[in-house]
Amino acid sequence: MVDLPASTPHDPSKWVPEEQKRQVLESSLLPEGMPGPPEIMPTDTLGEREEAEGLRAAIAHYKASSGPVIPHRIFGPLTKAEWDRLQLIHFAHHLSFAVPR
Repeated sequence: MVDLPASTPHDPSKWVPEEQKRQVLESSLLPEGMPGPPEIMPTDTLGEREEAEGLRAAIAHYKASSGPVIPHRIFGPLTKAEWDRLQLIHFAHHLSFAVPR
């Protein structure tokens, strides 16, 4: 979301209430069944090494950004600190599916 232009369409009617946003940021838990937008869902996967390198590059790009320029599609406007917190929650959510071999 760092690179999307400020003119990217967003629908405030889909934003959750401020109380729900605070609950996610404080509990560090994403609600179950929150689907990702189809336009950014991966269609193919790479090997583990390539996926790890892609993640490293994405994290470096995010860290170098001065901040997002658009509201979150579900949580609406966020400060840079809130975006950082939400990204960590999102990473933890995905890493919770990892199963060690």
